[in-house]
Amino acid sequence: MGMTITEKLLARAADRDSVAPGDLIMARVDFCLGNDITAPVAIDEFEKAGFDSVFDRGRIALIPDHFTPNKDIKAATLVKQMREMGLADVRFLAGDAVNNPEFAQIAGAEAAAGSLISTFPLPRDLQSPEAVAFGSAYEARYGEAPQSIYTLMAADGFRLLVDAMKETGSVDPADLAAHLHAIQDYPGISGPIEGYDEKGDRMGAGHVVYVVTEEGDFELFKP
Repeated sequence: MGMTITEKLLARAADRDSVAPGDLIMARVDFCLGNDITAPVAIDEFEKAGFDSVFDRGRIALIPDHFTPNKDIKAATLVKQMREMGLADVRFLAGDAVNNPEFAQIAGAEAAAGSLISTFPLPRDLQSPEAVAFGSAYEARYGEAPQSIYTLMAADGFRLLVDAMKETGSVDPADLAAHLHAIQDYPGISGPIEGYDEKGDRMGAGHVVYVVTEEGDFELFKP
């Protein structure tokens, strides 16, 4: 019986005529790939072993595909590590909750610069009368402007629920759900709420893209 394609590749890399299951071989590495789960662990062990360079930079690829978009602020450590390993000409993509000052603080402003973040607008970039009024009232009460869009979304959720109770005269979940599903063009603080689909997801929630500046701040991205 002949060798499988995998056995043929391993035999070639080990300079052997053949290999078989159970063989212990030493094979040349044609190309080494690490992702954003395995690479940070490998990098840590690499540094613990005292190495400061790899065998061939042209035969190594670091692919941030599991956390793209980066799933949370801790993902910023991946950006930092992979920048330190020389992956410089790559834009990192992130999603909701990463447009947070901690992202640049953890990754470092230089490493974070250029990262693109798709998310809801920051409160400072909302100019509707509802958003401006809420921001002014919030700052008067707490001494600072709201930093997170989720503050505004929480306020929208509270307002919607209170309005639903008033309109229906009920606190029954079924009555409230039916009322909320019938909402159209509600003037939300976080932006217009066109309504809710059959799954209960908000319609009309506009996302924007931010780019991290060299100072670690967030600016609206303009292609």
